[in-house]
Amino acid sequence: MNGVREEVVDVVQRDVDKCVFYFVGWNGNGATAFLSYMARVLPSMNNRPRGRLRFGRIIYLDCSKWKSKRAMQRKLAEELKLDSKTMAMFEVQDEEDDFNGVEHASRDVIRNVAVEIDRTLRQSRYMLIFINGSDDEVILSPFGIPESHDHVIIWTFRRSGMFSRVRHTNIILQYPWSLMYLTQLSDLAYEEAATISGLQDMDRAMAIDCLLYWSFLTTRGTTHRFLWRKQDHSVYWICDGVIQGDRSREIGNAFHPTDSHGDDSIVSFLSLQTRTTTPYLIFEGDVEALLDKHKKRPYRWITIKLKNDITSKNNKEETSTEINNSLVDKTELEVLDLSGNSHMKTLPTGLSKTSRLQELILDGCVGLEEVELANSSLKSFSFDGSKHVDDADKQYVKISKISLEGCTQLEKLTLCGLPNLVELDLSGCAIKTLDLRTMVKDVPRLKRLFLLGCEHLAAVLNFWGLVCLDTRPVRMLGCTRPSIAQHKHFQVEVHAIIADARLARSLCSLVKNAFSSRGVYFNINITSSTAQPEATSKEAIESTSDDQRHYVVPSLYGDVFSEISDALIPMQAFPQPPSLQSDRHIEIGGGSCNMQSEVLDIYNDQNLGELLANYTESLHVHDALARTIMPSKELRFLRWCRAERCPNVDVIFPSGAKEYGNALETIWTSDLLKACCIWSKGLHSFHKKYSGYMNFKSLRHLHLRSCPSIEYALPLWRPSFPSLEALHIIHCGSLRHVFEQDEDEEHQSSVLFPNLITICLHDLPALRLICEDAETLAPALETIKIKGCWSLRRLPALKGREIDVKKPAMEVEKDVWDALEWDGVDAGHHPSLYEAPVHSHYYRQSRLLRGTVLR
Repeated sequence: MNGVREEVVDVVQRDVDKCVFYFVGWNGNGATAFLSYMARVLPSMNNRPRGRLRFGRIIYLDCSKWKSKRAMQRKLAEELKLDSKTMAMFEVQDEEDDFNGVEHASRDVIRNVAVEIDRTLRQSRYMLIFINGSDDEVILSPFGIPESHDHVIIWTFRRSGMFSRVRHTNIILQYPWSLMYLTQLSDLAYEEAATISGLQDMDRAMAIDCLLYWSFLTTRGTTHRFLWRKQDHSVYWICDGVIQGDRSREIGNAFHPTDSHGDDSIVSFLSLQTRTTTPYLIFEGDVEALLDKHKKRPYRWITIKLKNDITSKNNKEETSTEINNSLVDKTELEVLDLSGNSHMKTLPTGLSKTSRLQELILDGCVGLEEVELANSSLKSFSFDGSKHVDDADKQYVKISKISLEGCTQLEKLTLCGLPNLVELDLSGCAIKTLDLRTMVKDVPRLKRLFLLGCEHLAAVLNFWGLVCLDTRPVRMLGCTRPSIAQHKHFQVEVHAIIADARLARSLCSLVKNAFSSRGVYFNINITSSTAQPEATSKEAIESTSDDQRHYVVPSLYGDVFSEISDALIPMQAFPQPPSLQSDRHIEIGGGSCNMQSEVLDIYNDQNLGELLANYTESLHVHDALARTIMPSKELRFLRWCRAERCPNVDVIFPSGAKEYGNALETIWTSDLLKACCIWSKGLHSFHKKYSGYMNFKSLRHLHLRSCPSIEYALPLWRPSFPSLEALHIIHCGSLRHVFEQDEDEEHQSSVLFPNLITICLHDLPALRLICEDAETLAPALETIKIKGCWSLRRLPALKGREIDVKKPAMEVEKDVWDALEWDGVDAGHHPSLYEAPVHSHYYRQSRLLRGTVLR
């Protein structure tokens, strides 16, 4: 091959104005093997003192096993030895694509990596030797390969017959087959074996034998070609003695030729002669003559033309009754194919004890009624009920449940033709993406899917039914296995505990696909904590008096309150948080990952933010470290929001968030140390034109506790809060107004609260007014409790209150009562319109020193 190599080098040197060369090979064969050889020898020629090539870089890009453009760019980046920061971009983008459910074959190049590749290649003259394993010519510029720079590209397709797709090439290099000597054929065959395996140090004779055996199986009969595609290649080489020695498994696993490889393979043209040392190959033809001719040679295969279809349906197999015994002590077993055992009722009992079993194939085992296997070494599982089965027998496919719980290395799953399968349990498996459209086909009755303890899971796609998943590293008791009969019927029912919020992207897709029919239920908990998740609404006990329940905030004066009659509710009592969950509930807790980035990505219509905005009815956020917990989107169905112990949250509903469905009834917050408001200002005027955006129309309960930085709760966008019934705020030292004017919106001079019954304000030293610069009207008030609000100057007016209605009860310190300002009886704002206030026995005196404790 040295002569051909020199000719190629001469062409490259001579045609300096041409930079792209396509190497056809010998009549379309041997191109990849030769270019692999070129890539190995050219660097030594280039580094000679008087080298003829003068390339700063010689890059060999072998993409004969085509995966994707992303994989090709990664390989190029590795060849160029780019820095770790650039290489990390592949991991980040691959992880993102995992959560987006992007197939590996569809993954494109990364633009920022392309910039680094371009910068690196422009530093010197370079030669690129490229093996293209795809089905079309690859445009190299998007990968970062500069086209205008001084360079040479020599490339070829992995398969022959692709020449018609060559378009952007300057010179075509090809050689007639007749000029190839037998020794050169042998060299090319070895080079091809080394290219396939990636092992340059393997035995030369063994490498050629592997290719000869593979060529025999793939080119001498259609039946074996089919079997070769299906099985693990290394099984044939090792079991038939082609690969021997201590490295048999390593070499066997490295060899992965494909059918497409055979079209270009130099071995396809090697004649099998009687002097060959390969003991397992004999020619097709007359069997007697062949046996006589080769009687001194041991053989394991006879011409396969004796039987063209050895997997014909006419072949009736008799399943061994000793199959269970045959697996006893088979500790080295790695691949088990039980295909076609249609009368097998149960799996062999020893399967869970085969410590090296990696692949299990049950195609055509229609007699199985249930599969339950826990094997920690299993990586691939296949069960196709339509294969190796007569059409008449397909109706007898009985299996209804498959459990692979505990198969911790399982990554590849294929299920097909199982019409009675109802439940699939993959708990603890290593599957990253479970696509029910590609991995599970023709399984129409599958209704229950369990994925508990699947910490690598990134996406669940195209499923209708009940899915129960938990991605925390260790399976907890929190995510139970609900029965379909336990709840009313839903087309999609999701019970999920996920550590990474990005998994909500695929869950959002499941919800969206079934939402139009309103047959959707989900209870999603985003946390890595081991704490027990909240009970669902199906399991909670409904109580009509839920809003009347209170609990006492612990304080220095707890012993004083303990002496008060049970009939009196202490000032520091705070309403219980909402607990009755809806059919569409999300809980976000401590240890949640990527939550804030998912909420801030408002342009993505398939993520956590979209799920919160357009589908969620109840939300509970606690112990989360994110600054933002709600998206700046339209909120369509959210009925109640509970947020507590989130130290970094600055606002619950950020600017741009708006109520579209007017569903929000309860806001309950506690211990938000940095929050400056509950709902940010900034409602765009565009939305004011539409009645659907009448924010807070259905709001009934507003409860705030221990939010020391909050300055106001809600902006005044409307002249009325028609549904508000209870206002309860305690321990918010910076609160100036409960409702504050939005400078960018129309000023509200009067705000009506027609159904406001209860006001409880405690320990709010900065509070001056309930509504900033606006008259507050609350004609239905029944109870007002105020304590520690030393700056308060006005109470709500009672204008419009019905005659003969009992006056509102008042509980307030004498100092505060005396400092209040009034507008008069005609304005419905006068002390006589209230019950005589009840003053606390313990209140501040102006001459007390700061820090004085009353006891």
